Amino acid sequence: MTSSFLRGCADACDEASLTVWKTLDEAKDAAEDLARAAHGWGFVQSIDDMHERWDRLNQEMRDRLNRASDNFRRSADAYDGNEIRTAQGFSDIYR
Repeated sequence: MTSSFLRGCADACDEASLTVWKTLDEAKDAAEDLARAAHGWGFVQSIDDMHERWDRLNQEMRDRLNRASDNFRRSADAYDGNEIRTAQGFSDIYR
């Protein structure tokens, strides 16, 4: 385990969060297309509910990914700090 590995994990979480966010417009377009194609059908009212649920789920996924990204970066910072303190401790032994 290295701090660069942890930072790479943070970057992967950021990328996944961005990918999830990008689906919002696609989902909205799909819901609008479905609503137009099914004009007059009884299930059309549920499309808005489905889209709202997707928005909430999307936000939840992004929140968790962003939190994970932050945690990986904090861990990497702590790892670097521990490495520096350990190296300084050993260098002090031989002074």
